Amino acid sequence: MRLSTTAFLLAAAFANTVAAAPTVDPASDRLCVGYEETIEGVWMDDKGAEVLRFRFASNESGDGCYAWLNPVPSWGIENAGSTLADKFQRDGASRAWGRSGQDGVFVNLATGDARFVRNGRTTKGKVIEVKQ
Repeated sequence: MRLSTTAFLLAAAFANTVAAAPTVDPASDRLCVGYEETIEGVWMDDKGAEVLRFRFASNESGDGCYAWLNPVPSWGIENAGSTLADKFQRDGASRAWGRSGQDGVFVNLATGDARFVRNGRTTKGKVIEVKQ
């Protein structure tokens, strides 16, 4: 079966849209490493497009690290980077840096859902990989 020219062009356009997942900055390999647990995921824009890769790492002691792994100029992120996270919380499948109802990063390993809350605005995400 041959695709018509129109069908081929539409398929190519759709493939380019889907393939536009964020590219991780190679220099980010050194960010948030050496922890007991490392979670990698992606934050999505309001339309559900994958925009920003993240790494969320912690030790049982509560020490942790949060990293953003690719630039997103439209979000004000010019380079990959990281910040240390203290008072990191693990409770069953839940991981949190912050308190519910406040700013923070919240991950549910059972569902694969992630939320980044800042100044009352929530960005949704999803877990891609967990290393323990």
